[in-house]
Amino acid sequence: MSPVGNISGSRPTVQATVADSASTLSKSDINVYLDGEAVTAFQYRRTNGSLSFTPSRLPSGAHTVEIVAGSAEGSKNARKSFTFVVS
Repeated sequence: MSPVGNISGSRPTVQATVADSASTLSKSDINVYLDGEAVTAFQYRRTNGSLSFTPSRLPSGAHTVEIVAGSAEGSKNARKSFTFVVS
């Protein structure tokens, strides 16, 4: 997951790997949030599990990305979050 720590740019490309052992996840099985707001314009490649998006200009300060992935019926959800700081 990136970025991490302090960064100087206000439009970082956010990257993560989101995959399951059966390789059955699709983009519709993944929800991405930046500072609690849904991100709908993200790219996801099922073949390697790569997820990325570039947000609009972010103000200085801490920002949190949360990724929720799971089966269509919602029985196997996984959450991961990370924080970075725009300086």
